[in-house]
Amino acid sequence: MRVAFAHDHMFYIDENLNFYSSGKLPYKAWERYLKVFDEVVVISRFKKIDNAVNISNLNLSSGENIKFRPVSNINSLKGMFNRKKAREIITNTLQSCDALIARLPSEIGLLSINVAKELKLPYAIEMVADPFDALWYHERFIGKLYAPIMSYRVKRTVKDCRFVLYVTREYLQMKYPTNGYNVSCSNVEIDPPSTDVLDTRMRKIEEGKSQIVIGLIGSLSKHKGIDTAIKALRYIEKEPFDIKLRILGNGNFEKWKRLAKELGVERKVVFDGVLPSGEAVFNWLDQIDLYIQPSLTEGLPRALIEAMSRGCPAIGSTVAGIPELLEQDCLHAPKNYKELGKLILNALNKDWMKQKAQRNFNFAKEYYKDVLEKKRTEFWKSFREFSSNK
Repeated sequence: MRVAFAHDHMFYIDENLNFYSSGKLPYKAWERYLKVFDEVVVISRFKKIDNAVNISNLNLSSGENIKFRPVSNINSLKGMFNRKKAREIITNTLQSCDALIARLPSEIGLLSINVAKELKLPYAIEMVADPFDALWYHERFIGKLYAPIMSYRVKRTVKDCRFVLYVTREYLQMKYPTNGYNVSCSNVEIDPPSTDVLDTRMRKIEEGKSQIVIGLIGSLSKHKGIDTAIKALRYIEKEPFDIKLRILGNGNFEKWKRLAKELGVERKVVFDGVLPSGEAVFNWLDQIDLYIQPSLTEGLPRALIEAMSRGCPAIGSTVAGIPELLEQDCLHAPKNYKELGKLILNALNKDWMKQKAQRNFNFAKEYYKDVLEKKRTEFWKSFREFSSNK
């Protein structure tokens, strides 16, 4: 069976027509579908690799039984002029497929579902984030205007879908309910770590050091609360602690460097760029002392779960699925940098760190690949059986 996968993810293309991802959709991510379907055709945005892109920091997404059908951006007002051509490409693609998987929220996903309905093609939805929050905290005012419209469109689409996979346990299910068959299954991919990971973390905490390193993973957008993190550094500047904030993620960091300079903490903030997913990111996480996720919008943040799997003590905002992962004393209100600062100061305690390291390491076991894979595969097998009988 041939299935299409539609989303707004940006893939990078080299001169040999190989497709790369900045981390979220490497080839191994397609294996979850290839366990059930014979071929996956990816409908998404694309960008040619140029000198500004370091290909060594990208993950190869191309591979056996994966095809790509690039479409132009349809997310902006300007992109609306690309919508007709995008619909043509999507229609031609779906006509040769047996089913559709649409990852929402995404304009390409919604458009693909509309086309699938016209073609009477079975479709399923992966619900990975809250579109209202994502647009409400957009840097442009038009985002706030569009937030309730996009939220309504997604809510209506999810409600009528026969198969929905949510990455959260409760949050997205409550905000975007469905009448169809649904499961809760994060899209994280974590292999069980070696048994000495927690022991190493405990020794690191016990030994202590003069400088405390805080880590944050996320694209360099407003959504990830990077300004909140930098302002929190300024808030605790008067305290006698040597603290450094390291940020891992793609995007332009100049705006945030300027903010750090304005607040007088530029020497405390380091932008580490992008690393290939997997071992390189885990090694990065092993170097930090405290992980923070001060996001303004999320689904269920993969980076936070990865940090927890390395035994990182962690702090996060109260948005979306983050409270499903962290305890109450590790949460702060979004954008509240003073509250985040106080939590960071409270975390600079060996006993607290060891307690949270143990708790997070054990909690992350629920998100190991082998645990989620069984649930996810059963869901896609049910969808395949349904699609075969249509």
